[in-house]
Amino acid sequence: MSVIKINGVDFSPSTLEYQRYDIESSDGSGMNADAETIRERIAVKVKLACTFPPMHDHQISSLLQAVDPLFFELEYPDAFIGSRKKIQAYVSDRSMPLYMFDDSQKEWLWEGISMTFIEK
Repeated sequence: MSVIKINGVDFSPSTLEYQRYDIESSDGSGMNADAETIRERIAVKVKLACTFPPMHDHQISSLLQAVDPLFFELEYPDAFIGSRKKIQAYVSDRSMPLYMFDDSQKEWLWEGISMTFIEK
């Protein structure tokens, strides 16, 4: 089974870091007159930091094209619910260092790619 699916297409990162974070209201969070913390949580979102193994041009291109739309469907193993979940997500910065030209494949080999998926 693949680790993640992007619009139904399987991808398997070498690492996946699951993060949950609170979105708080700027008006309803802070400190009160008694110096107690006040929090107004308006949403909880998921962020997945992924690193993918080395890839040739055609492989990395397929992954980059899958995350090119502004939003896309992402299926992943969700630690909070203990099963797979589908969300609408977007991708932040994508970093991919170039490694070398593979003469046997006649393609560039990339060291890998790292990207972070963020729930819409």
